[in-house]
Amino acid sequence: MPTNQKRIRRVPVPPIREDFAIYLLNGIESNTDFDFYHFKNDRDRQKQMWEENKKGLMPQWQKDNPCKRPFSWWRFEAPGPRLMVGGKGVRADEKCNYKQHFVFGTPKYWLEFDEKNPPMFEAQATYLQRNDLLSAREVKIISGNADLLKPETIFDILKPRILFDASKFNTG
Repeated sequence: MPTNQKRIRRVPVPPIREDFAIYLLNGIESNTDFDFYHFKNDRDRQKQMWEENKKGLMPQWQKDNPCKRPFSWWRFEAPGPRLMVGGKGVRADEKCNYKQHFVFGTPKYWLEFDEKNPPMFEAQATYLQRNDLLSAREVKIISGNADLLKPETIFDILKPRILFDASKFNTG
């Protein structure tokens, strides 16, 4: 039976390069080729690529890293920064005419801090819980694992680490 509805064709999104996926998820530079260099320095391109690929990346991310969010989520979607809950430090924007940059919801640039009492920030799980951003699965996971709610030092947050194995995602 004929209808007046228009058929909408979805244009498939081409597979994302593995090095781009690693950067979007972890903020780690894993390649030095020309295209990656321009990608890394083009915030609009990163945001567009995140929007196009997050639905394919997030399910595996949340399975492997419950109660945490990837680098690009913090960069493009987080409602605000994480709370500093302890320690001592002087952020670059406090003393200099400098725009602060954030990584995983925490200030990236510091002029000084006490290595014996470094800045401490609420855990990602605490932030997500406070902002009502946890999935039902993550709420259950937190109830059985109080360690996920422990504050993190700036050292733990800013050290480079691979949290997601991009090989689990079909990168073409």
